[in-house]
Amino acid sequence: MKNLFSRTIVIAIVTCLFSCKDQKNTGKQETTKQDTVKQNDIKHDIISLDTSQYKIDTVFDKITIGETTVSVSILRDKYDAHSKIINDDDVETSPVTIIVRDNSNTNIIFKKTFGQELDETMNMNYNIFKAQNQPLTHNGKLYFTLFKNAGGSGSTGDIYFLDFTNGAISFNFITKTNEISDIVINNSDNEILLMEGKWGTGESHFDKHKYSITRLELNNNSFQKKETFQTAYAYPSLGDVKPAKEILMEINSKEPKLLGNINLSGYTSN
Repeated sequence: MKNLFSRTIVIAIVTCLFSCKDQKNTGKQETTKQDTVKQNDIKHDIISLDTSQYKIDTVFDKITIGETTVSVSILRDKYDAHSKIINDDDVETSPVTIIVRDNSNTNIIFKKTFGQELDETMNMNYNIFKAQNQPLTHNGKLYFTLFKNAGGSGSTGDIYFLDFTNGAISFNFITKTNEISDIVINNSDNEILLMEGKWGTGESHFDKHKYSITRLELNNNSFQKKETFQTAYAYPSLGDVKPAKEILMEINSKEPKLLGNINLSGYTSN
């Protein structure tokens, strides 16, 4: 009986020791998990990528957004809205996804997909650029334009910019464009002139057009309309080979009072 009692005491002590050890380990694991969550919050919720759904279009490695070095990839969907494989001949109709990875090129810190409407077969193309035609490694905003067209001469474009705000990437819409409209960006990176060609009666795509010119100014991380000017005369089409800045200079020469005190030397076509 005495030996049985002693064995019982020993078992109880050993059980208590293992129980206490498990509680300590559990507490340690919970603390680690909380720290990981906090780290992920700092990295702005690391985003996963299902590579089975995408194929790589282009990778822009070691470029700069704001003052931060990142890697930007453009992806294309492998499947259409009906889950059918998109052939290489039709790749331009494939929805576009832009992802941004951090400097380690491992963590995805931003992801945005531009899809097609159901049964829509618009071609989707894009352009990534900096103000003043600076290299993509240059500090400042990164501009992104998504173009859509149905295969003819008509097209539409949505222009955005990416920047870091309070340590997180912000993705902001600027304006829409079409085949006879374009923007020029101020060298300070905080002002844009939007040129919009106006279709006159009987005018074709490459005919001269009158223009409305809208000044957009950056305010609270958004480009906002400040004033709009309307030309009295028609000028070369933006659908032609002449860039927007040259057309603006021609407008300013023929209608010198139109743009007021805007100094065009501070703007660059992209």
